Order: sequence, then structure tokens, then C-alpha cells
Amino acid sequence: METANYKAGHVLCKFVSEGNEELTFKGLNDEVIYVTPRKCLWENTIYPDSTYCISFWEKNKREREDGSVYFEVSEVVSKVRFMAGE
Repeated sequence: METANYKAGHVLCKFVSEGNEELTFKGLNDEVIYVTPRKCLWENTIYPDSTYCISFWEKNKREREDGSVYFEVSEVVSKVRFMAGE
């Protein structure tokens, strides 16, 4: 059994845009563009000035032709929600 697909990770980022049922973020530390399905966001409101954390499994991560990283399944939570203890 290959364990690389079962590694988990997270990335801190800022919200960039929303469209086509996807959310686009930009990494705080690496300037990489990250894209997730809208349904992965834990809250209904997008906080443009908040820091977001995308938690993911390596098996759900893939690089797109444009160089962005797409997460088929992930959990996206804002610092606003995290700090509120929800």
C-alpha cells in the first residue's frame, strides 16, 4: 500500500475569487493559486480580508495545466470562524 496518498496537509491562504462553483485562493507563504469546490467552505459567508486554511489529503490534490493546485475534496475554514470556536 502506498502511503503518499494518505498524507494530510494544510495551507494558509487569502481569498481571491469565486466562480463556476469554485473558490480561488492565493497561498500566504508560497504565492501558489489554490482552487477548491465551493461546497468545501465550512461557512456561507466569504470573508475577503480573512486568512483561510485549506486542509486536504494528498490523494485529493492535483496540479492543473495553468499551474494552480486543485483540491477535489478539502475543508476550508476562515480564521474568523476558527477564532469564534465554531
